Amino acid sequence: MSDGPGEDEVQHGRELQAKLDMYLQGLTFTLLGLAVQTAKFGSSRIADALELLGWLALIVSGVAGLSRLQWVPVMYTTHGKLRAVRHRYKQLVRASQFQVTAIPDPEIQYLTRDEIITETAKCKVRIHRLEQEDDQLSRSGILKLLAHKWLFVCGLILLAIARGYSPARVVLLNEYPAISSEPAKQVAPPPAVERAQ
Repeated sequence: MSDGPGEDEVQHGRELQAKLDMYLQGLTFTLLGLAVQTAKFGSSRIADALELLGWLALIVSGVAGLSRLQWVPVMYTTHGKLRAVRHRYKQLVRASQFQVTAIPDPEIQYLTRDEIITETAKCKVRIHRLEQEDDQLSRSGILKLLAHKWLFVCGLILLAIARGYSPARVVLLNEYPAISSEPAKQVAPPPAVERAQ
């Protein structure tokens, strides 16, 4: 059962985002592994440098993505604690407005007025601390997401340029290898080695 209006859509959006994050993470390391395995160096310094920069971009992108995925549960936990403390704070404020506590929460129901005021102050301090922690985690998560996404794109572009540099140079500068008009020489097969008897 959902907690409020639109909560189902929010949950569905989180699930889709988690799937996208995992897909992008797997794709990053798959492309990095494929690029490393199929690399051919020596055709051009520029192409070689771009290839290595592409690898570096994909490595940093993958590490940023892993770090973000590691901290996502902590972000949700902190956000959940913040919601719970805010809810308790609202109940305490409501309870402090009445002489007789009309709040069904058993923890609040039997508190004296002074205890309610003390608990309200504690909740306020805790809310402030959790808001700062939540903001810091959110900013860090956004930076890691941006680094993961844009370094992945940069890595792809650098690898594409590195792999296409030599062929493009051949096509654009007309540097095709010279084709000889002479017929190819026939090479005699090596003499057969007779078995000693």
